[in-house]
Amino acid sequence: MLSAPRETDLVDDPPRPADKPSKMSRKIPQTSGRLWLRPALAYTASAVVLAVLIAAGVWLYTNEGVSHQGRKWAGVALADRARMSLYAFVKVQKVDLGDQQLVVNLTLEPAKGLAKETRTGDEVFAQDVRLKGTYRDTETILLTKGSSAQNRQYRLPIIFGSGPISDYPFDEYGTVITWTASTSDGNQLPVATSFESADPFLAIDPIVYDSDDPESVGLRLQISRSRSTLILACFMMVAMWALAIAVLAGARVLVRRHEGLIWPALGWMAATLFALVGFRNAAPGSPPIGSLMDYAAFFWAEGIIAASLTWAAMVGFRDEQRKLGHSNWVRPVR
Repeated sequence: MLSAPRETDLVDDPPRPADKPSKMSRKIPQTSGRLWLRPALAYTASAVVLAVLIAAGVWLYTNEGVSHQGRKWAGVALADRARMSLYAFVKVQKVDLGDQQLVVNLTLEPAKGLAKETRTGDEVFAQDVRLKGTYRDTETILLTKGSSAQNRQYRLPIIFGSGPISDYPFDEYGTVITWTASTSDGNQLPVATSFESADPFLAIDPIVYDSDDPESVGLRLQISRSRSTLILACFMMVAMWALAIAVLAGARVLVRRHEGLIWPALGWMAATLFALVGFRNAAPGSPPIGSLMDYAAFFWAEGIIAASLTWAAMVGFRDEQRKLGHSNWVRPVR
């Protein structure tokens, strides 16, 4: 006969630990498709930003070149060729702000109303002409009959300004050029004036100057720093402050860690101190010492860097002395 099952036989088997999956049976996690898009989007965004910056720089350069090198006219309307008698081409070669003068090339050519063609095809003056500039210290120019176009160089004074050269890079100046031409018998002649500038550091904006004499023509020249000069000068001031703050932060780290005299760090601070002098002297337009740029950034940056270097060196020297004093009390164990 079959015996009844014992109580111990009814007990369930103890649970066995789950078998660990083998390396071959482990599932490889599926990477999300969005992960590879992140670097691609970052690279694309960087390329777009870089392209926009380059395009903006090219546009600024083109815009400044057109406005800076363009030729502007003042005087008799260009359509009235028969009434026009004299062309005065004014080109500013250089603006000497130290002497408050403009170096100007003046080219005088006869217009159709005053020109006579020679056998060789050249145009000469058909009669004597006197040209007088109404600004001060200017000689009367005599253009004799039969002479061709003449080219002369003058130094014109700057007669007004919104501030001295120490206001760099926000200084502005100005002057007025007016012409009156007449024949030998005293009859006045209409003059058309063309203006352009070749000074790369200054922007000169000519404005038609209304004179009391209806036959004279004049230009009011407003002189200011060019856009590129202004951008570079402002960038230099920001860079000076950035370098000063960086040196101050480095000095603070050295002082808090009490690591003594770290010569590479101190050398970097000293190099920055002297490098700023050459950096400042590279400012376009050669501003004098004591200009607005110096008081806004250069003097402060030099002072902060010098103080940070001295602070880090003195605290480092004190820490080195403490280390040396402690080592004197340590005796080797025999």
